Amino acid sequence: MADVLRPRLPSVRSGTDPALDPHDRGATRLVVFALLLVLYYLSYRYPLQINSSTTSPSYSDTPSSLQAAKYLLYAVLVGLTVLYFGTSRSLRPFARTTVPPAIVLGAASVAVWPVAQAILFKRADLVENGIFFSLSVVVLLAAPIIQPAPVVRVLQWFTVIAIVVNGIQVLLYLAIGRLPALAYEGTISIRFGSLWDDPNGFAIAIAFVLPIAALGFRRFRIPIVLLLLGSLLLTQSVTGVVSTLAAVVIVWVLQLKVSSTWIPALLVVIAAGAAVQVASLVSNPVVESFVQGKAGSVQGHLNAFSILSDLGAGQLSGFDPMAVTVESGYVDMIGTEGVVYALIYVVILLALLVRSMRNARASVIGGPGRALHFASATLSVAMLVGLTNLPLQSVFPLNALVAISLIIEFCAEPRSEVLR
Repeated sequence: MADVLRPRLPSVRSGTDPALDPHDRGATRLVVFALLLVLYYLSYRYPLQINSSTTSPSYSDTPSSLQAAKYLLYAVLVGLTVLYFGTSRSLRPFARTTVPPAIVLGAASVAVWPVAQAILFKRADLVENGIFFSLSVVVLLAAPIIQPAPVVRVLQWFTVIAIVVNGIQVLLYLAIGRLPALAYEGTISIRFGSLWDDPNGFAIAIAFVLPIAALGFRRFRIPIVLLLLGSLLLTQSVTGVVSTLAAVVIVWVLQLKVSSTWIPALLVVIAAGAAVQVASLVSNPVVESFVQGKAGSVQGHLNAFSILSDLGAGQLSGFDPMAVTVESGYVDMIGTEGVVYALIYVVILLALLVRSMRNARASVIGGPGRALHFASATLSVAMLVGLTNLPLQSVFPLNALVAISLIIEFCAEPRSEVLR
């Protein structure tokens, strides 16, 4: 396991700096294009008021053409990536240590099984759970070096744009009563999801970009971090808030290489104190209204775990997938793709966490790679926590971000001195 997750040492390539290799630059551009696609594809939702008519009276359902277009665009990108690597390998082999086969096999399993289920059982809705990992498999097999700086620039711009868009949405609501997708007029349940118009998904995405804001910007770090935390609260996503804050704390503790238990113990005490403080606020009418509004959601999450006892061999094996999506991502994967698939997905997230933390420790302090590796780490933890309460494995673009992060971490730019 240690060999699988250890960052690769630099390869000797006629004295050429890997960061300057044109083939690696081309591979990095393809990853950047994929990132741009998944980060901005849903930006049509808020201006066109297209999402789901069940969550907002002023919105209409997303046309199937728009739903299918993201798969088509992603498939084209995967095809271009295969073509690019095929041509590049014919001109010059990628002479370096390959990505661990176990990681490639795991990503392939996550990518292929939902597509196979969609074909076998005529369930097109299952495709989204794994199709985005197809790009991971292709790139991991070629094993280029993905340069962190262009990726970080994309995430920096996304962070700023997402904050600005969220601010505009809040102003429009206060000025003319314009509601986002998940909002009910006359209640405090006005949830803002920025570019994606999806508060739950955007809340988890904040876990991904918080390290970019804290470590990737040279100026205005504190204001940007505070604005992101404010945006997190505006999502009103309890799962998203808990997952994001837990991810930040856990990754912070891991990067300390804690050798004693006093820091985790202190964090537990602080968390307990905060919980008591929150409980004391329940007498506040606004808080009571919020809690009452979440009652249905809480019941749905509790019902999700009760489904486990009713699952048969068909569901557990993935050969008789459940017909409905349940609130818990873990239960949903077990009952839809099967136990084996769920375990592989969890192992992929854990491997992403371990590899990204090791890459972060091996990266130059103040460099773009360090911020990017911590971003992958917080995303993996937020997903692991959030899957308890939400089916995040089927939420676009979070599933695609995990797939791209897998590429970034296992094709990370090596360094001559690996910190241990």
